[in-house]
Amino acid sequence: MNKRRLLEVIPPCILMGAALLYFYDILPNFNSLLPFGAGSEVFSIFLPYRIFAFDNIARGVFPFWCPAVSCGVPFLANVEAAVFYLPNWVHLVLGEASALNFGMIFHLFIGGFNMYLWSRGRSAGLYPSLFGGIIFMFASPQILMVHTGSLSNLETVVWAPLVFLAVDIMMSGRFRRGIMIGALAGAMQAFAGHAQFLFYTGVISFVYLLTRLPGRRPAAAFRAFGAFIFMYMCAAGAAAAQLLPSFLASRETVRGGHLTYEFASLFSFPPENLFTLIVPDFFGHLLQSPYWGRWFIWEVSVFIGTGALVLAAAGVIKGGSGKRDLAVVLFTVLLALGSYTPFFRFLYGYVPGFDLFRGSSKFIFFAGLLLTGLAVKGLDSLLSGTEHNEKFLKKCALAAAAAAIALAGSMFLVRVPGSVDFTPAWRSMMESIPVSERQEGLANVFAGTDFLRDTAGFAFIRGMRSAAALLLFSAVLFYCSSRQKARALIGAVAAAELLVFAFSYRISTEYAYRTMPPGAERFFRKDPGEFRVLWPAKSKSNDGMMNGLDYLWGQAPPLKRYAEFMFYTQGKGFSEPHGFLDIRRYNMIYSLLRCGYIVVPSSSRIAEFAKAYDGGGVSIYRTPLHFPRAFLVSRWRGLTSAEDVLRELTAEDFDPGREAVYMADEKKRISTGARGRLEIISGDINGMDVSVDVSGPMLLVVTDAYAEGWTAQNIRDGRKYDIVPVDHTLKGVFLEKGKHLIKISYFPPGLLPGAVLSLFSLSALAGLALFRRKL
Repeated sequence: MNKRRLLEVIPPCILMGAALLYFYDILPNFNSLLPFGAGSEVFSIFLPYRIFAFDNIARGVFPFWCPAVSCGVPFLANVEAAVFYLPNWVHLVLGEASALNFGMIFHLFIGGFNMYLWSRGRSAGLYPSLFGGIIFMFASPQILMVHTGSLSNLETVVWAPLVFLAVDIMMSGRFRRGIMIGALAGAMQAFAGHAQFLFYTGVISFVYLLTRLPGRRPAAAFRAFGAFIFMYMCAAGAAAAQLLPSFLASRETVRGGHLTYEFASLFSFPPENLFTLIVPDFFGHLLQSPYWGRWFIWEVSVFIGTGALVLAAAGVIKGGSGKRDLAVVLFTVLLALGSYTPFFRFLYGYVPGFDLFRGSSKFIFFAGLLLTGLAVKGLDSLLSGTEHNEKFLKKCALAAAAAAIALAGSMFLVRVPGSVDFTPAWRSMMESIPVSERQEGLANVFAGTDFLRDTAGFAFIRGMRSAAALLLFSAVLFYCSSRQKARALIGAVAAAELLVFAFSYRISTEYAYRTMPPGAERFFRKDPGEFRVLWPAKSKSNDGMMNGLDYLWGQAPPLKRYAEFMFYTQGKGFSEPHGFLDIRRYNMIYSLLRCGYIVVPSSSRIAEFAKAYDGGGVSIYRTPLHFPRAFLVSRWRGLTSAEDVLRELTAEDFDPGREAVYMADEKKRISTGARGRLEIISGDINGMDVSVDVSGPMLLVVTDAYAEGWTAQNIRDGRKYDIVPVDHTLKGVFLEKGKHLIKISYFPPGLLPGAVLSLFSLSALAGLALFRRKL
């Protein structure tokens, strides 16, 4: 290996070493320790997805459907399940903790490596490109995703730098290579499981492309624009096996269709949080001081280091295309501010896609990404040894020193000079945050003097720390201005500041996670019946996927029909349901959902039901009745509106064991008086085989949620039956007189054509890689 190639190998090795260093205490105990706290999203959302998916795959059952939450939901078609995302398949060969540890380390590294590749693609040197990789890895958007265990977010965003690299390559005229890199990066984002970050990457990379078109010949600009569109078409084609089923399934879930403006405008980036550019912990710290700012800190922080920010400013001035990059950064910040600007209402009303997601604050990730790119440009330009750069370095040093002094002075707006008390300005800022935008659990302490004093003191110390870091960086710039060989210190000091921040969020947890108290777990194992559990405390968790129980609610997006049913029974408006529901009461119609048990804290009591278990901080109550997985009725009624159906279901005199209701074009009522016998022969997560013998027309009711993709077919003669939604959310099969052996199964709509399109697109990309002629 020649010297040049050896040098190219060193930066990726350093990046991998940095990722391993961040998780140093995990390496000796790789199958136990996890790099996040016990309350992270990993345990409530992502670990259950992984366990459910790959445990079933290991048993030879592909997980098309998940019965464990919300009366059943499409699983493969849920993008967050990320079954097709190849790095997740490590769960087949490693234990749960080891697979999660591997995933975090791998994605932290691959994000830095992809940033390094983008920097090299923009003609930066090895050292500045390595610096860019380090900044990307440990900036607040990424490191807070690691801390909170936001797996789908992290796994999606790490591929974004390659999309921007693809745009730069195409702008240089190398369309074939750019299309290949961008298409594969886009497909990886689609498979990784976060549709919002996939969409936002497309938006910002398109804006990035537009800033590169002015000044080019119309023909060249048109070719670049066409190549960009073709790149995303190829990405969509390669990921069609995931995207097409997900799109079709989303139309039936609460995520289908547009969100209301009020819901879509939630979690916009608060303007005051731009201060996290220079003081990341001004509003608190997840481990050392309560975060008291708006929304969630991991979505509203944009710290890349004060030194890197100074270098980004240098990149704007000295980096060639720096002003265009700055324009993209400012536009990205405008998008992130969301509902705090009037621009968002225009986007919501007229630009496709902006009415599908909430949390425009996620755009701030791309501001950090582009600022990192500018910092790389700035460092690259400062490493040259010209006399002009010596003067520029001194100017940068003076500017950094002035900023440090201004920052230190501004901190006295937080705390009274010479005391430990807070200022009126601090109280006013605290009180200006609406209750609806505060963190849960802090609403009652905001007005407390001790809380105001403690948070002001913490913000003051962290502000002074950032000022000291700026002052140190100013001294380094001044020292290096006349010493070219020492200029590597510039990047080293800027990266060291960010590493100090990142390590303040470093945490590891022994893997001993249980979804319920051991005694409760043993209690449920003794009941062999097919029942569901109402556990209000688990309404934001997918625990059922891990412990073999079926819950009435969960964190996976529920089907819209089912959400309407549940919202109505909780006395809420059912016309605009969503995936977040606090279940506060039991409704007798839940027996139709096979609700066999209710779990509450031991301090609570349900007088009307018998207590079946008490221990481990929970009490389990047995409901008086729950229906089987399938049963027969001989009466059914057609009603003309969903509200009529729901009203009838919850009426006191309605008997779901004798009659079913459904929506029809006109009112009708049928009663056949027939009788029948039913036996479930076999079943798994994707369906069941049923033997039925009826004396006349009857309706087979299956107490699992209805969705497109469910089919019923006679095993003997292949005859198909119609499956219709009954009782608003369940499945019904109309049967004629006679014996029936029926297979009821689920297969995701769009999966087969999507898989064919994926194979075709990947083959086309492979052919493009082999096609040597310049496009």
